[in-house]
Amino acid sequence: MKLNCKNQTVFIGDNREVMLGLNSACVDLIATDPPFNKEKRFDHNFGSPKGYKPGFDDKWDGWLMTPQRAEELTLLEKCHPKLHRLCAAALEMHSAGMQGYLVMMAVRLIECHRLLKETGSIYLHCDHSANAYLRLLMDGIFGEKNFRNEIAWCYTGPSAPRQRQFSRKFDTILSYSKGDKWTFNSDAVRVPYAGGKPHTGGFTHSTGKKAGTKLTKEVIAEQYSKGKIPENWWTKFTPVGRIHKERSGWRTQKPIALYSRMILASSNPGDVVLDPFCGCATTLVAAENAGRQWIGIDRAEEAEEQVRIQLGKLNENSYDFWRSRVIIRKCDKKRKEWPVRDDLGEFQHYKKHFDRLYTEQAGICAGCGKHYDPNVMHVDHDFPRSKGGQDNIENLQVLCSGCNSRKGTGTLSQLREKNRRLGLLKE
Repeated sequence: MKLNCKNQTVFIGDNREVMLGLNSACVDLIATDPPFNKEKRFDHNFGSPKGYKPGFDDKWDGWLMTPQRAEELTLLEKCHPKLHRLCAAALEMHSAGMQGYLVMMAVRLIECHRLLKETGSIYLHCDHSANAYLRLLMDGIFGEKNFRNEIAWCYTGPSAPRQRQFSRKFDTILSYSKGDKWTFNSDAVRVPYAGGKPHTGGFTHSTGKKAGTKLTKEVIAEQYSKGKIPENWWTKFTPVGRIHKERSGWRTQKPIALYSRMILASSNPGDVVLDPFCGCATTLVAAENAGRQWIGIDRAEEAEEQVRIQLGKLNENSYDFWRSRVIIRKCDKKRKEWPVRDDLGEFQHYKKHFDRLYTEQAGICAGCGKHYDPNVMHVDHDFPRSKGGQDNIENLQVLCSGCNSRKGTGTLSQLREKNRRLGLLKE
């Protein structure tokens, strides 16, 4: 499916809202570094006279107080019951914070799965904080059979002298494909074999020979000259804190070379690479270096400037070039900057879905949680048509007359928050 936005576009706003407007199967690769659920705040230092600037809060223990998370949990319960049960299990086994984090990630990974082409792949960066739970979540969305790798990015650094455990010095990158025919360019990421002369005995499964076939010295030497496919533990990528040229002041920045390997391996020149948590543009820079198209999304206003600065480092004094080239789309009140899907074809008029929606919601208004007779209920667009929402049933719900009026051109989460303030929300 054709991508319905321009190459080299960065959207500043909620990534799920943006992804909802992108066509299905229009992305070849997703490589992203989302929040980790570290249970702390990360502030950035961009070298300004005022020092640190507010970054993002990676705490999720208060998620129940957020109408957006509650709305997303309801969506999982309604449309993805298995994922809803997993999030509920996280509450019992871990904490409310872990449940809220998984809810946030689940609804966004569902959209990531929809956006990928059948030959596409995703690389999801995480660490010990939630990698076990994310693995289960990814199994539920992409399918366990499409699990490709659990990559350990290993690094060194100082540790507390009196800690009573081994130092945690690796991140996890979970790799899944969309289907059973995925892009993988092994020759693009081969590395030299360690040691001296190649071993001249032995057997192979990887050169087209039958298992157990004895190899000649010449064949083995040729195989060694090409190098080997890297193992799933990566040690050659230095953390950004030690790479002066790349450092941006973004607290959770990752090295470009790390993401370059993912992009070279799992996409081809001209392919579309998406990073829905693009931050300081590591994925976008790596994609540009590799000759790929790219799209970035981040809710931080600082990402706009960081994208241009980091891309400017590709060529000396090229910031002005990227300032005019990178397309920035910001969330305004009507979200007119967001993409609108054009792959859904003709829709049945939204009002004709009333009986089905009323039955599925058991007569309960999605805005206030109260039961009403059909004659006081109306079909409503969760993501308003004035902001790019469409008449597909997934974007529809029934509201009582009062909620329908109060909602206006807002979203359901905004309506529920308004009802909560007014004391109209049934808890």
